[in-house]
Amino acid sequence: MIIESNRLILESLSLDELQDYRTSETLIKETYNTVDFEMSNSQSKAIEIKIEKMLKINLAKHDWFTYWIIVNKENMNGMGLIGFKGLSDIGEAEIGYGIQSIYEGNGFMTEATKLLTNWAFEDKRCLAVTAKNVLLSNVGSQKILQKCGFVINNDNDETIDYILKRHSSIL
Repeated sequence: MIIESNRLILESLSLDELQDYRTSETLIKETYNTVDFEMSNSQSKAIEIKIEKMLKINLAKHDWFTYWIIVNKENMNGMGLIGFKGLSDIGEAEIGYGIQSIYEGNGFMTEATKLLTNWAFEDKRCLAVTAKNVLLSNVGSQKILQKCGFVINNDNDETIDYILKRHSSIL
C-alpha cells in the first residue's frame, strides 16, 4: 500500500520485508536510500512484536500493524518509520513514529502523521487515533501531535496520552 502527499510517500512494509529488515539494516539502507539508518533496540523490539501479530492475522489487516517507510519525494530518500499497533475492537489505533535526526524540524513527521491518520479515518471502523506514553521531555513529538489536532487524553508526572477523534481529523 502506498499513500502520498505533496512532499512524501508512505509505503507499508510487507511481512516479508519486516522479517528481512529485522535481520539486516543494510536492506533498509539499500532499498530506501536511507542516510545513516541505525535500528534502535526499541525499533527492533517493535518489529518483533509487529511480526508476531502479523503472522496471526489476515493479510488484509497487515497495514494496521506494520511500519510504513517515510520517503522524501524530492530525493526519494527514506527518512523514518511510522505505523499503528493495530485497530482495536473499540475503533482506536495507536500511532508510533520516528525520523532520522537530520530530517527533524522540517515538518516531515507532522505531514506523515496527518497522512497516515487521514488514511486510518478512511476506514469507518477507526473512530480515534491515539499516541500513548509520550514522554514529557519529548517536546518535538508533543508539537507534532498538537499540530495534527490531537488533544491530551491523560497525563502523569512522566508521560502524556493524546487522542484524535474521527470528527476532528484534519483532511
